[in-house]
Amino acid sequence: MEDRWPEVGDLLIHTDGAAFNSGEKCQGLVTEVVGDVFQSRVFVQWADNNAPYDYGDKYGYSAVNIHNCFDTFELVKV
Repeated sequence: MEDRWPEVGDLLIHTDGAAFNSGEKCQGLVTEVVGDVFQSRVFVQWADNNAPYDYGDKYGYSAVNIHNCFDTFELVKV
């Protein structure tokens, strides 16, 4: 299985499917990962400043969610 733990420099692709079923994809670069392994927060610089509806600049995303949610997140490693 590929490594799905986010690191700075990785490309993160968020697919909007679960909540609104639109299939819209947002792409961004992981710029910062903070916290310990189970409470890691991942911050992303989104292309065209087009952040997904569920992303907040203050808290980012949980690294555990990125790791576990295959249908929502695609991670392209550096």
